[in-house]
Amino acid sequence: PYYTYRTYLDCINKNFCDYVDIKERTIKKLKLIAISSLAHLFFSYYYPIS
Repeated sequence: PYYTYRTYLDCINKNFCDYVDIKERTIKKLKLIAISSLAHLFFSYYYPIS
């Protein structure tokens, strides 16, 4: 289909990294993953005990 072809060409010709700061976004996502995993481990340990 045309849209798949067009998206493929856009990925090759126009890099997304040129328009968006990916380092800041990646760090935010990694912080969220770390906080979520710590909360999951904390609650999965303490909830069955209580």
